[in-house]
Amino acid sequence: PFALLSVPMAWVGGYVSQWIAFGVGWSLVRRAGLRIAPFWSAHFSAATARRVLSFGGRLVVGQVATRAAYSLEVFLLTRLLLNYTESLGVRAFLQSRFLFAYLLVYPFFDSAVAAISEAMGWGKRALTQHYVARYLQWGLLWGAIVSSVLAGLGPMLVRGLLDSRWWRVADLLPIAALAWWRARSVRIRV
Repeated sequence: PFALLSVPMAWVGGYVSQWIAFGVGWSLVRRAGLRIAPFWSAHFSAATARRVLSFGGRLVVGQVATRAAYSLEVFLLTRLLLNYTESLGVRAFLQSRFLFAYLLVYPFFDSAVAAISEAMGWGKRALTQHYVARYLQWGLLWGAIVSSVLAGLGPMLVRGLLDSRWWRVADLLPIAALAWWRARSVRIRV
């Protein structure tokens, strides 16, 4: 019975932690002597809202192809692989243990959204192109370094640090790292 309650309890815990963070933030704003009212009012016009929502809508539509590809991948894996559970375990292991290496620089790339949107908002086309080129350059460089390290050292680390049941991951890690790198570089060239 406890296993059935684990997911709802996680949701409740998530909501409770958000309310606690809200309360702490509220008390800090009050303690600093700031007004709370500006946080609750909209400081933009309907035209601004339409512009922002149209940008977000295009962003969502642009991700449809990626989400469809992931859905197709899962569908094909479940239908065509004889050892689906082993493959699922290997994939989950690769994602949970090694994907973080790609995401270590996420705070740097997260700043791209603000920089690029600010340049676009001011109509600075050359600056926007420069930002896009530099973020792609550094992103691809980081991806190449991480993919190379994972392809070269990953199998040795898996075989040296993990139980023999995970050694299949060591066989697939170079392929996964290089496939990730190839997929990113092809996607960016398109």
